[in-house]
Amino acid sequence: MTLNKIYGKLRRYNRKNYLLLTFCILLSVSLITSYAMIYFSPTVQNFLPQGGDSRKMGTMIFAAAILGCGIFTVYASSLFLKYKSREMGIFMAIGARKRQLRSVLFTDIGLVTASSSLLGLALGIPVSRGVWGLFQLLIVDTREMRYQFAPIGLGVGVAFAAAVTVCCFIQAVAFLKRSNIMEILNDHRKSEPVRDVKGWYGGVGIGLVILGFLLGYFGYDIFKILFSRRPPALWGLTYLLAVAGVYMTAIYLVVHGKKGRNPQRYYKNIISISMMRFMGRQTVRNICVIVLLVFGGLFAVIYVPGIWTQNQEVIKNMPVDCLFTYPAGEQQITEEEIQKLADTYQTEVKNYRELEVLELIVDGTEEIYDKDGRITETYIEREASAMFLKAGDISRITGSEVKIPAGSFGIGVKRAYKHTKGEKRLLLTDPSTGNSQALTYGGNVLFDASLVNDLGNIFYVLNDQEFDNYSSRLKPENKYVTAVFDVDNWKETYAFASALKNQIILRTSKAASVYAGYNNYVKYRYESQGIPYFMDEEYPPGEGSLKMDPENSMLSTSWRYYPQFKVLLAQDMLKNMSVYIMLFVYIAIVCLTAVGVIAYTRGVSIGINYKQVFVDLQRLGASHTYIRFCIRSQLRKIFFFPYFMGVAVSLFYMFLIYWQNDGIITSAETRAIGVILLAICLIFGYIYLVYRAADRKFQHLVGIREAAGKEE
Repeated sequence: MTLNKIYGKLRRYNRKNYLLLTFCILLSVSLITSYAMIYFSPTVQNFLPQGGDSRKMGTMIFAAAILGCGIFTVYASSLFLKYKSREMGIFMAIGARKRQLRSVLFTDIGLVTASSSLLGLALGIPVSRGVWGLFQLLIVDTREMRYQFAPIGLGVGVAFAAAVTVCCFIQAVAFLKRSNIMEILNDHRKSEPVRDVKGWYGGVGIGLVILGFLLGYFGYDIFKILFSRRPPALWGLTYLLAVAGVYMTAIYLVVHGKKGRNPQRYYKNIISISMMRFMGRQTVRNICVIVLLVFGGLFAVIYVPGIWTQNQEVIKNMPVDCLFTYPAGEQQITEEEIQKLADTYQTEVKNYRELEVLELIVDGTEEIYDKDGRITETYIEREASAMFLKAGDISRITGSEVKIPAGSFGIGVKRAYKHTKGEKRLLLTDPSTGNSQALTYGGNVLFDASLVNDLGNIFYVLNDQEFDNYSSRLKPENKYVTAVFDVDNWKETYAFASALKNQIILRTSKAASVYAGYNNYVKYRYESQGIPYFMDEEYPPGEGSLKMDPENSMLSTSWRYYPQFKVLLAQDMLKNMSVYIMLFVYIAIVCLTAVGVIAYTRGVSIGINYKQVFVDLQRLGASHTYIRFCIRSQLRKIFFFPYFMGVAVSLFYMFLIYWQNDGIITSAETRAIGVILLAICLIFGYIYLVYRAADRKFQHLVGIREAAGKEE
């Protein structure tokens, strides 16, 4: 009988090992390919702002998923070679040459990786299309949500499959380079011990996690304050301190054990702890990968509750039902036309007002970045334009008297920020005369509505006399109109609000079709120096996401003058944020699927490798109850330890983001945390189900499940 025939029989006998490697590669390649095709599709790329936080967040989580799935497949390959070690050792013992073994082993790995990679790539296309269609069916189906094939996404899948294949062959080469036959023969029995560590090891690990995130996240602020420059390009590597901290914490949780004040508990766990120490290295590596994937999955999940609770907070606190702002020179819809439109939809419009908003020039500090990375803060007396409202107008809308002393200014704030302090002094310049006036801080003015669609927009409040003085001198190009009104039973006025929004969009000129954050005076400063305004270059007015089309849902996040109607905010949130929701929910599914497969595979492999130990324990008189206790003690360290570590890291990083946004945790963010905790509990339910499946398989492997009802 030839070597190939013998090897063929062994291949059929050990087909489970081949199926495991095939499944792991197939799953990883299909998940990465399908997500890449969604992420790099023109629909998503056009929706995500270039250089924006959402794009950076999506890229970061995707990179974590690629790394986690890559390590996962490398681990599956190492398991495959571990199972093959006995076969290779026996062949070498009976005289087979390494050249012959290399040929058959490389053929095996080549066939498995090629077939599973090709199948994974082929599945990636229908999976991405199916996921996209599912989101269209369950969440929203708009013209902007159409599926578009992304060749670059398929290219990412091919690159990932190629990298996985190369890693598998590198492992095979290293495996065959061993010269000792007995080493190869007993590789499947080889332990990977980790020595016990001191009690301080876990504390230092947690400290490194915190330090790594603080240095990485606040690196820009640290360098700006201490050195007046941007952090170096490699500063992002400080996040590796957090990775090292996770590794140290994992080692501590897996192998640390001492008698302490409860020696009975220590002796009860001594077998489980000792077994973990003998297989510690691979277990710790698995825990670190699972923590990484849990962090990626939860971080993606965190995004959606944040959007939802913030939206609900806006709706709850808005002082009016409908508000929209437009430049005074625009030929926009009038009060009479709004009343006629309301009559068409049997809606009653009440308390209609048109507020005059002034655009004046204010001073400020601008950061200038040199080529060498140095940051120079330059004070500019005429830095940017800002919006100003009349105190009396706000009083009439909110029903609360607003008093601003002469020579002072107020800052319009939302309820969550009413106790924050503003700048003590403001230099105000009249664009019509060029004259400047220094104003002092007169307090915050509560107004729970945004004049324009810009989260960073700040508007100021002047007393009535000073406001009227400025208004009498300003030209129409330095004024805005903000129309506000209420409706009867706003929750039932969607058709009217949608029709009014469409009319506003259709009547908007190209000059007003500008991006959120657009500043007229900053544009003037740039162009007066012969420098194109960056907003016009990155977001051309009236084009792309700013195309004035009622069906363009991207206007809700991109257009500066998008209407603020309660009913639209309540019912269109899913439609307007559909791409974001699909992107981040799907990457969470990718990460958490990989978590379940990795943890289950590791749990079953422990059962296979240490089956004899549990059999010996039974022969020594250990009850099934105690054996199950040992099994579950080890599985808990594989399933629950990394999950809760990932949860802790995710919540800490989320807290940093919320705090960095505005220096406080708002009520909307507090509610978002509650929703996130609910999601964490639901995901834990999924982890627990996989844990129970691994537990049943483990007990079956060691032969105690069938006898569960007998000796206890």
